[in-house]
Amino acid sequence: MKKIYDKNLINKVKEEYKIDNYFSKEYEFIRIEYEEDETMINPLEKTQYIQFVLEGTLLISFIDQEGRQTVVSQSEELCILGDMEFVDDLNPMFFAEAKTKVKTLALSLKDNKEKLNQDIKFLHTLLNSIVSKLKQSSTNQFVYQSIEERFLYYLKYYCYGSLKSIEEATNYLHCSRRQLQRILKKLCDEGKMIKEGKGKYKIKG
Repeated sequence: MKKIYDKNLINKVKEEYKIDNYFSKEYEFIRIEYEEDETMINPLEKTQYIQFVLEGTLLISFIDQEGRQTVVSQSEELCILGDMEFVDDLNPMFFAEAKTKVKTLALSLKDNKEKLNQDIKFLHTLLNSIVSKLKQSSTNQFVYQSIEERFLYYLKYYCYGSLKSIEEATNYLHCSRRQLQRILKKLCDEGKMIKEGKGKYKIKG
């Protein structure tokens, strides 16, 4: 993990990603960069920051009572880390792991929590973030029972119809590579999907 305090760079990034739209007050951000496979958040350490993930892919998951990893979300889009911990002030419920190099803008909870608690715009942003994670977690565990159904949902709503990484899909679906390849072959044979290249598929139509 690398922390960067360059105000010019931070202001440039804030403007590029329109971070100020999520707040009604002014705050002092820092930039944090993570290496691939680095743990960003884990349940054994108190969360120190609210982080807006700007670049890179991360995997958010938890370990259930049987020791299995359950994926909550896998995102390449702007997302927030530390939202639930901000609300209950407990250690994190989830693991967050950088699947690629990840860059974030972060706010110290120690320095800003009281001010953030009075920022209505931020609190609405936080609520939307938490609801999104809960929906994704519920979908992964309960809504779609078969791997094929879960895969089609994942493909439609998280990949926008195009699969670019089998590894990311198996992590999200909690299945083996062989299981997913069988599903991909079946869908292609049925004319529902088209193979565009090695490990790349697209919904037909």
